[in-house]
Amino acid sequence: MLHHDIFTSGIGYLRVLFHTNRIPNEDLPYAALLRHVLSLVDTEHYSYSDLTSEINLNTGGLSLGITSYVNLKKLPDFTGAFSAEVRVLYEKLDFGFEIVSEILTRSKFSDEKRLGEILKTTRSRMKMKLENGSHSAAVARATSYFSPTSAYNDCTGGIRYYQFLDDVIREFEKDPKPLIAKLEEVSKKLFTKENMLISYTCDKAGFPALSESMKHLTDTLPEGEGTVYPFQFQPELKNEGFKTSSQVNYVARCGNFRLGEEKLDYTGALRILKLILSYDYLWQNLRVKGGAYGCMSGFGRSGEGYFVSYRDPKMKETNEVYEGIVDYLEHFDASDRDMTKYVIGTIGAMDTPFTPADQGARGLSAYLSGVTDEMMQEERDQVLAATQKDIQNLAGIVKAILKTGALCAIGNEEKVEENREMFGEVKNLFRA
Repeated sequence: MLHHDIFTSGIGYLRVLFHTNRIPNEDLPYAALLRHVLSLVDTEHYSYSDLTSEINLNTGGLSLGITSYVNLKKLPDFTGAFSAEVRVLYEKLDFGFEIVSEILTRSKFSDEKRLGEILKTTRSRMKMKLENGSHSAAVARATSYFSPTSAYNDCTGGIRYYQFLDDVIREFEKDPKPLIAKLEEVSKKLFTKENMLISYTCDKAGFPALSESMKHLTDTLPEGEGTVYPFQFQPELKNEGFKTSSQVNYVARCGNFRLGEEKLDYTGALRILKLILSYDYLWQNLRVKGGAYGCMSGFGRSGEGYFVSYRDPKMKETNEVYEGIVDYLEHFDASDRDMTKYVIGTIGAMDTPFTPADQGARGLSAYLSGVTDEMMQEERDQVLAATQKDIQNLAGIVKAILKTGALCAIGNEEKVEENREMFGEVKNLFRA
């Protein structure tokens, strides 16, 4: 149990997590499906419409999710978790646990008509998500070629998950019973006492009630067997080109600088590089000269980095722009005035105010990922002390990212076919 001692104006931000390594790898997409099904089907004591009313009357909202937290102390390990999050006034904490218990342990999956509606709605929303966020989807897919964490994310919320939904619906229309049985099976394995972590954000006045209130959930959960299924991952640079009806393209190039041959360290200067690329090199070459609507880059503590274009008319030329970043950095030249601007802009983004809920979420993430106050302070110091030479030295990190060779593009069918030699596989993003 984690307590984030933060003033919240009498609101408790409760998150209950269950490690997903208690189910076999092949069942992970079903755990992801549960987050879309639970709270939208009848339970023992509520119809799904009454359940929604109860939640809205007594809480500030309830949400279910599935996420991953990379283990920075033991790369590339990670923690995958199914979470139930609810916001309640302190005096409603009992209800918060009761409603989570009702949803997780007493939901009924037997209404075939309702389940079919949820499946089709979920697939439709996933399709919209992939269409509207193709740049994010391309980055996630390319990173999944070499990253266990991203491969997990792909099968629980990315392109692979969408393909899973497509297959599940086809099978469900033939015979719904196997899916109903699988959802019940996964629920029983996942939602157990030994597998649970509670994260609660409140001040000292709200904390004493937690131990007694949580019994409304723990008393209804089975103990659990404790069997752990390690995540099985095999790196494979598929380098896919996904064809869609879109007139524009989204081209992602991804890699890792901590786990390759070089094994380079993360530095806060990479935050400044993200800003520099967004306003200078990538902007000038992809937006101004190339005609793309936007461009993005990112670098994480785990060593994962990416470059991606948004609503881009080009493909091959964009990849060549990414290859040119190393040379740009080796010859990077900026005045002291410009460097100061870059540092101020970077620190400004780091010092964004956070709500109590955000602070609690960051505390949970730091706990599961192994981020310490010292690491965060070191990153700030590196940003504040960065010089032109520090930016030039990042050429090696970018070279390591590009050397990984992970590429994924989503876009115009003709453009993908025209640049087929870029890809290891070419396929349609959506089935006809």
